[in-house]
Amino acid sequence: MMVEINDQKVWNEWLLSQRMQTGIFLQSWEWGEFQKTVGHKVHRYLNQDKDTIARLRNREIAQVIELPLPLGKKYWFIPRGEALPGLVGEAQKHGVWFIRFEPITSDGLRVKSYVKTRDISPPQTLIIDLGKSEEELLAQMHEKTRYNVRLAIRKGVEVRFSAKGGSASGGEEFWKLMQETAKRDKFSTHPREYYEKMLEVLSNYPSPQSSPTRGEEEKDNPSPLGRGEKTNTPLKVRGDGGVMHVRLHMAYQGITPVAGAIVGYFGDTATYLHGASSYEHRAAMGPYALHFQIMKEAKKEGYKFYDFWGVNTTYYKLHTTNSWAGMTRFKTGFGGQVVDYPGTFDLPLNKFWYTVYRLGRRMLP
Repeated sequence: MMVEINDQKVWNEWLLSQRMQTGIFLQSWEWGEFQKTVGHKVHRYLNQDKDTIARLRNREIAQVIELPLPLGKKYWFIPRGEALPGLVGEAQKHGVWFIRFEPITSDGLRVKSYVKTRDISPPQTLIIDLGKSEEELLAQMHEKTRYNVRLAIRKGVEVRFSAKGGSASGGEEFWKLMQETAKRDKFSTHPREYYEKMLEVLSNYPSPQSSPTRGEEEKDNPSPLGRGEKTNTPLKVRGDGGVMHVRLHMAYQGITPVAGAIVGYFGDTATYLHGASSYEHRAAMGPYALHFQIMKEAKKEGYKFYDFWGVNTTYYKLHTTNSWAGMTRFKTGFGGQVVDYPGTFDLPLNKFWYTVYRLGRRMLP
């Protein structure tokens, strides 16, 4: 029997007990709450039976994001999670056409009749083990990457870190760099409001023990991307990894911003979510110093892994000019371990309408 869970602390503790490093933040309570702020419904399910503990060990929980389709219809999306067999009945109650899911391993492909579809999240990622010393982290890098890290430091590149639970200093500069990078590398960004909301919500998410109080309980912070509006946000964030949060980190050469990164923190892993850099100041090698300093800071705070969140070694090995190739070349230069995902799959619940949906997608430009 599937039951919905409404307790933040319990949900995250169950999730973290699975001891998976990669992508798990997408199933965190806080990520679900962020999805609500951008207009999506969220459901959190536990497969409850007589052997609950065994079920939890087998990843029998799933956070589901409800997304719209044409004609007022909808589908369910489970990012970096499994389409549990028990979810089918719940989805049908909600009038869902299909369930889209991204299992972390092939063990998550237990349901029958699934269909491979276009990947939503990256097909591979790169994990850096932060248990190594600073010297070991440098030694595992490609020679050119190690040189560029040291060159950036010699050129005076400094990295400024946002405090946990603080407002996102440098947000306006990051957005300008993001627009420049997207134009240069020919990729689409989220709307500015998406990054604003992410930083607003996830920079300040309260732990279960620190519910906000008004007056002393509220605090005015500037808008994360610098528009000047005021937002009321909780004061405290637990710093032990039990609450997912994000921070914006910026690299400067003097007063000039040369690179920036939004990083998510959850459990024992820091994950690189979004990044941008200046082409005009590319000689400063800002991104190299930025990521190395983020790793050092995360290591100091007790995080065990740095997830570069997205590589594609297929394009890299083919030596293509695809944007994935350049991105993969940069990230793999830091060493680490490439992790493969099975991909993204659909579980059709209404085969007729799912077929109509697929045909409609093919007709789009």
